[in-house]
Amino acid sequence: MYCANFKLEPFSYLNITRISLELVHSDSQCGFACLKSASCFSYNLAAVPDVNGELFCELLPSDKYNNSAKFIPSLSYHHLSISVSKNKLKLILGVVQFLN
Repeated sequence: MYCANFKLEPFSYLNITRISLELVHSDSQCGFACLKSASCFSYNLAAVPDVNGELFCELLPSDKYNNSAKFIPSLSYHHLSISVSKNKLKLILGVVQFLN
């Protein structure tokens, strides 16, 4: 079972080398594709479907926080990244510190 929240950045694009390009019918299909890829941290999703009703979904190996200089406005895409709450982040950081 996969579960995650993605934060939408409307009309934005993270301009980095993608892991893969997929054609999907919905935002959730792109999100599931990202969750299934261990190296995916965010994705760019076409704002408008093509003539077949499909959306370009670009799976990305990083996020806007680690590549802020490459996070740009776009009329063609929306950017979505995995959302982590402060409580979850504290828990993750605590586990990492414990393991180190």
